[in-house]
This record gives sequence, C-alpha cells and structure tokens, in this order.
Amino acid sequence: MRFHEIYTPVNGACGYFSVSLRWKYTGSPHNHSFHSPHTDAFANFYGHGDRHIPAAPDAYPEPYWEYSIEYLRSRTYGGGKIEIAETLGQNSAFTRHYFRYDSDGLSIYGFANIPHGDGPFPVIIVLHGYIEPEIYQTLDYTTHYADALASAGYLMLHPNLRGYPPSDEGDNLFRVGMAIDVLNLIALVKENSGQPDLLQTADPTRIGLWGHSMGGGISTRVLTSVRMSKQQCSTLR
Repeated sequence: MRFHEIYTPVNGACGYFSVSLRWKYTGSPHNHSFHSPHTDAFANFYGHGDRHIPAAPDAYPEPYWEYSIEYLRSRTYGGGKIEIAETLGQNSAFTRHYFRYDSDGLSIYGFANIPHGDGPFPVIIVLHGYIEPEIYQTLDYTTHYADALASAGYLMLHPNLRGYPPSDEGDNLFRVGMAIDVLNLIALVKENSGQPDLLQTADPTRIGLWGHSMGGGISTRVLTSVRMSKQQCSTLR
C-alpha cells in the first residue's frame, strides 16, 4: 500500500483547499502494510500526560505566538480518553457511536463509524466544511462520505469542531483552535488504540485526514504542523 497526499484547489467557502489522503490498495485495507510519514512524525510530536505549552520566543509578538505553526509544533497534545456517549445504531458494515473528548479544556463531540470485525483498521478523521453553526447537525452532509469510508473498512472519526454544537466554543482565531482539536484527537487515537472501548480495533500506525472546504484548510494546517525529516518528506514525492 502506498501513501499519496493530494491537494486539490476548490472554489469553495473562504477559498480553502480541500485535502484528501489516498491509498492504493487491493482488497481489504487492514491486510496491507501502510507507511505514513506523518504518523511516523506523530510518534515524536505528541507527548503524554500533562500538556506542555511553550512560552513565546522573542521573535514573535506575544499576541500571535499561539497561532503560529512553530507554536503548534512545539507543544504537546493528548491526555485523556475518547468516551462513547451513545450508540446510535448499526448496519451490515459498521456500528455508529456518538463520542466526546477533551481538547484543551473544551468538550468536543462527534460520531464514529466502527467497522465490524477484529481489525486493526486504519483510521480516517473526517473534517466538515463551513456551515452556519446554528443549522449544523452532527449527522450532516459529510455523513455519507464517512459512511462510505467505514463501509470500505476504515475506522472513521468525525468531530464537530469547536463552535459547532454540541461541542464547546473556544478561541479559534485563524481557525487554529480547530486544528488543535484535530491534533488532540490524533494524539488520543495513538494513545488509546487497542484498549477496550471506542478504539479497540484502531490501528494507530495508519491515520489519515479527509477534509472538505474549511476542513481541507484545517487538514493542511495540521499536516504542516508536524515536523518531518528530509527522508520522510521525500516519500511524499
């Protein structure tokens, strides 16, 4: 299985890029080896336990340091659990759960589609685009994309990004807060995969991002925030 990273420009809300991570495979996705330079980088990028929030260096004006890529690269993420709040139903391919997790003190909710079977299944985090929060619903327009991924054998996590009910509101200048929600979620996947509960069948070495419109822009920021060696970057070409 080979990792492909594809950036596709779109004429959508706010002029963002949509980002999709695609894999070439034949047959069941969990029967193939998978190598992602990003997940290798995550191993050194994420800390465990108490988060480290670095101080601003002299080169950055204090008000903007926490919105920089360098800040996102220098801090740690994760700590805690992804909790099942409710089981919403199942079909022949997967079971759908409603979940919550902590992201820098905010409660973030979303839904997960867990394929039937023993796994381990590669994980895809699906990020919704911009829609007015007042009319947003958890099972919104991106649900059919998430369902298609789960039906193909991918464990799918779809967070309601901060400000989208019932997730809490929080600081989100330049939508950096939403990127932090995703970075915390990725860290929790790596920390909790294989443990009983939502992520028991998740493969923490195979994590991908799918984003539409605003979600594509957030995906780009998340990927850019991960430090990679020259060797890791070369595998993307």
